[in-house]
Amino acid sequence: MSRPVEPEPGLCCQEGCASCVWLVYAQELLDYYRQKYPKDTAERVREQIQDKIESPSVKEYVLMELAMSEKRYNEMAMMGKKKKKPG
Repeated sequence: MSRPVEPEPGLCCQEGCASCVWLVYAQELLDYYRQKYPKDTAERVREQIQDKIESPSVKEYVLMELAMSEKRYNEMAMMGKKKKKPG
């Protein structure tokens, strides 16, 4: 898997869309970092995008969605571990 490409300037409308280019980029970075660096994945992604998003409201939206995505991922991972235990 190759490293995701950052959105080009001007692609974000700054409205916090459900399909925001920054949200897509953040999810692609999560997937990329999970494969390369399984620990501290969300923190690495936050560091990568935090200074790149101009709009404070879009930044907050993307970081919130990122946190929720990581929480869901961790919950699914824990459920998978519980199912694998015998007895």
